[in-house]
Amino acid sequence: MSEFVGIELDDVRGNIIIIRRTKNLFERMVYLSETTQEQLSRYIKIRGDVETTKLFISQDNKELNRHSIQTRLIWERSNDK
Repeated sequence: MSEFVGIELDDVRGNIIIIRRTKNLFERMVYLSETTQEQLSRYIKIRGDVETTKLFISQDNKELNRHSIQTRLIWERSNDK
């Protein structure tokens, strides 16, 4: 989750995302498929300009944090039953 919430807009470079906040403290690159690139591009357009440089934001245009994602996943899982 830390890697996910740590991605900045500038970390997206064409078909690559640079992951900076890794467990082993080394940067790594994640290569994106064409479909993923298209969907990410759509998301960035919809996301628009907000005060944070984080790629993924909450519904109120704030930075996501690990806890909010974990809470949402748990809530979704409990409502699927």
